[in-house]
Amino acid sequence: MAGGTLDVLTPDEFVQLIPRPEQKSQVRATATIALNAAGAGSADVYKVPTGYELIVHRFDAYIGAGSPPLPGPVTGAVALNAGAYIAYLRSGILIAYAMPVYGPTLQVPGEQSWGEWQGPYLRNGEVFQVAAAGLTANVGLTVMIQGSLRLPQVKG
Repeated sequence: MAGGTLDVLTPDEFVQLIPRPEQKSQVRATATIALNAAGAGSADVYKVPTGYELIVHRFDAYIGAGSPPLPGPVTGAVALNAGAYIAYLRSGILIAYAMPVYGPTLQVPGEQSWGEWQGPYLRNGEVFQVAAAGLTANVGLTVMIQGSLRLPQVKG
């Protein structure tokens, strides 16, 4: 009919109707935190892409830059006790205090791990950060994370 309205699907609307399956991949990220004279510092470890979710499954930390120190994790260990800590942050907000262990000892170097849905959870551009205090002065603290990066399913 002349002068009538024609309602047509735009290309962008069409793309939004296409179902997309869930996508999962593994993330491994490393950062070295320059500790100051008080043994404190912080750093961004991983920024989650917009639309994605990250669940951290493993966290490792050791004093020094590059590969882990040898001859082993007991040499030069720093116990996490009163005044010494490592914290996990989500874009500057505390998630939890780290509990890296080696054997029965809460220490750096150490490792902490979680099950599939138990670790720190971030999404949509949030940044996983690590802050530390009370550790060895004027050295680097190297931290590594491993986790699942997920782009949720979109139903058409």
